[in-house]
Amino acid sequence: MAHAWLLLCASASALVAPVTRRATTPLQASTARDVLWTPDADYVKTTAMDRFQKAMQIDGTYEQLWDWSVSEPDAFWTRLQDFLDVEREGSDTPARTGDTMPDVQWFPQSKLNFAENLLRHGKGPLANDEAVITVSEGMGRKAWTFAELRRDAGRVQRALSKLGVDSSESCGAYVANVGEAVVAMLGATATGATWTSCSPDFGAAAVADRFGQVSPKVLFTCDAFMSAGKETALVDKVEELVAALPSLERVVVVGMSAEGKAAVWKDARLKGLVVSWDDFLAEGSEAGGAAPPPSYAKVPFAHPQFVLYSSGTTGRPKSIAHGAGNTLLQHAKEHVLHGELREGDRMLFYTTCGWMMWNWMVSSLFAGAAIVCFDGFAAHPKLSAPPTATPTPTPS
Repeated sequence: MAHAWLLLCASASALVAPVTRRATTPLQASTARDVLWTPDADYVKTTAMDRFQKAMQIDGTYEQLWDWSVSEPDAFWTRLQDFLDVEREGSDTPARTGDTMPDVQWFPQSKLNFAENLLRHGKGPLANDEAVITVSEGMGRKAWTFAELRRDAGRVQRALSKLGVDSSESCGAYVANVGEAVVAMLGATATGATWTSCSPDFGAAAVADRFGQVSPKVLFTCDAFMSAGKETALVDKVEELVAALPSLERVVVVGMSAEGKAAVWKDARLKGLVVSWDDFLAEGSEAGGAAPPPSYAKVPFAHPQFVLYSSGTTGRPKSIAHGAGNTLLQHAKEHVLHGELREGDRMLFYTTCGWMMWNWMVSSLFAGAAIVCFDGFAAHPKLSAPPTATPTPTPS
């Protein structure tokens, strides 16, 4: 697998080495607009942020907690993992090696699996609650419970492992924002493989410029997508993309044509690589169709788990690698502490698989929240929702 990536040590700039401390100033609300809502003291006591501050034994306001987090980053990130109950093995010591970028590496003695942490609610009290909900112009509504998500991700993991996919390989997705994309990502990361994705509204050449830097072994894609009531076939673009990626050994196709048209593949090489989504899940199932026991490959904390890309406005898009543990810990912090995302909540971010917010949204699963994968044009057929009909009274 190619490694010509711009390697970052974190999924966001939060996991960095200490910097010169600025003078502390009180945090103030913006004066640009009225404050819409301020939590009262009773509500604050119910939040994860308050529980975390008390667990860290930091007296005072949020400002004091923040001050500690940036002045003692090694202690902050170490104790945050314990507070969030991140599943990992090895040692948290040392928390960090190196003092300045790009020589900083976090938790070099620790290993984990990204998918295992997101799928942890697949057993337990939330197992039968909805975890992933597709709302699609072309496919309608489809949902997976946490238990079903864990099982289907296990099937993808097993099918990929049969192809030799492991932490040294990568998988690409040229697919719409639907639940199957989430399942595929979780199955791929369960093997330790690097994941990279683009939206189907990208041109084939634009995707090849990106995926060509990562050399995926398996491509997940769809045969069509629908937006604003119009279906767009992807067959020609997929054939062009596959021709540009000699590393591919399997192409898994999610059937999304609302018109029920079966994709007709013309390229001889592609015909030999294509398998339908359902057949791929069957390849990863045990005899009788049962899901295999989950298997998660532990990878180093900074293992390149996700590759995203710059916009390409100043030349060829630049690959940006995000570490497995770095991404997980930063996203979990944002969702649980800052977003107060709780078990049973639902997260919808209007995004595609070509934007980093897709990765961020999917990480909501760690908190026990369900995610809504909206596929289509939000203003179709109109922005305003139809009025709710008044129920007709019935005799008691």
